[in-house]
Amino acid sequence: MHKGNLLWLLVFLQNSIFPTTYRLTHPPYEAGFFNIFNTILGTLDFYDRDPTCNGLIIDFENKGLYYDPNYGSNWFEYYFEPISCDITSTAKKFPLYRKITFSVSSQFIMSRKRGYELIQKYIRIKPTIQMKLNAFTETYFKDNHVIGIHYRGTDKKVDGPLIPYEEVCDVLALEVHVNSNVLFFVATDDENFLMFIQEKFPGHIISTSAFRSNSSKPIHYPRSKNAYQLGQDALLDCLLLAQCSKLYRTTSNLSSCSLKFNPSMPVIDLTKNYKEEIHPDRHTIFMKLHTVLYLLDQYEKGIITGFESTVSTEYNNPLSEKKSNWWQRYFKEISTGNPDTSFKITDYMIDVFGPNNLFEMNPLRANELITKYIKLEPALGQQIDIFMTQNRIKPYIISLYYDGTQNSFDLLNQLDKELQEAPANYTIILVSTCSNFSKEVLKRYKNVIKPELSIIKNNELKLAHAMILSKSTVIIGCASELLKVACQFNPRVKLYTFGTLWMEKD
Repeated sequence: MHKGNLLWLLVFLQNSIFPTTYRLTHPPYEAGFFNIFNTILGTLDFYDRDPTCNGLIIDFENKGLYYDPNYGSNWFEYYFEPISCDITSTAKKFPLYRKITFSVSSQFIMSRKRGYELIQKYIRIKPTIQMKLNAFTETYFKDNHVIGIHYRGTDKKVDGPLIPYEEVCDVLALEVHVNSNVLFFVATDDENFLMFIQEKFPGHIISTSAFRSNSSKPIHYPRSKNAYQLGQDALLDCLLLAQCSKLYRTTSNLSSCSLKFNPSMPVIDLTKNYKEEIHPDRHTIFMKLHTVLYLLDQYEKGIITGFESTVSTEYNNPLSEKKSNWWQRYFKEISTGNPDTSFKITDYMIDVFGPNNLFEMNPLRANELITKYIKLEPALGQQIDIFMTQNRIKPYIISLYYDGTQNSFDLLNQLDKELQEAPANYTIILVSTCSNFSKEVLKRYKNVIKPELSIIKNNELKLAHAMILSKSTVIIGCASELLKVACQFNPRVKLYTFGTLWMEKD
């Protein structure tokens, strides 16, 4: 058995036979309160369902936008009771890609009912926060019909188009027409919106005294000296929205989490999240490929009924006449099972399925699916065949991949070791984005071929390089998605990688 496959088997058996205690630490990016809350819900769902996880602790270790040394090292415990389930003395940290997929799956896949179940089972709000919540509802909600309005302004145009103030006013005017005594609890980070809505509906608006921005700058970036207060403001707004009889919301994790605190509350979405569509430049071709492999695996397991690559998966906006199919730029069409009942791939699916498949699918299984379903688009395959033929590539191929992320000495040292054992009839294929490194290799070694392909688009070039490297006997290179894909197209290749993919870090 190949050493790499044996290692994978040992890891699989260890996870299956010896359940693991995990520690959820803060991701390295500065995410907002409810982005992190969604990460926690996704982690709790994993703990609740997966038999390989027999313990869980949440510890943010002096990190995050809401960390304040005056309140302790773990900002989660400023607002909630500690979560530590069945922990042992040692705990394994989740890698970054798991944190990302936990958050995205909670946002876009987890049902409101499931979120509510997890909150009821594991989440306990601190008494100080609960007292503030009770005082506000006793003063303003008791004996009143209150409708929640969440308007996320400032920088939120990154995730969804901003809604004009007037459009929100039109909605509220209809509610006032139905019930002249209605109150609107307004949760917003936009001071200008609150002032606007108060002027339009005097006597109907209630709100907390939260920090707000009067510009396009978000209140929680950069790190604020009012970190604790900002977190408390966000949590109170979320919990108060959950107390309303109905919710009008714009795209935001805060108001989506309020629905998990109250899964039966009627909700009207005023914006459409961008993640409902695929943005052509947001994901690499490799992450999209891994999403397809994941869905094909789900099809073979009988979980979904079919997969079809011929539908438009890049522009799903019914208002747009522009149609494109990124898959057919690289691969032949796939149609298997019953495509009439298959669903469209969306942005959030790639965020969840792509990384999990990239890091967790056995290379042999990936190769089975690739062999069965994935065929290169003829023009791209022809480019690769021409390269291999014209350069008279020898049967024994040592490939070198360098992207500048590691010390080049490590790669060249390993190359020297391989050359000592290589047969006389060998070729070195060099793929590098660093011109100085390329010059050094071409000067120092013989039989070196550097692919110069007449392919214009960057994603196609990366895919072509992966396909060429997959024909290698040995690959030496910087850890990358490209090398992982090359080894899935050829799991028999002998691989030496240096460094760690950023999503593999804890």
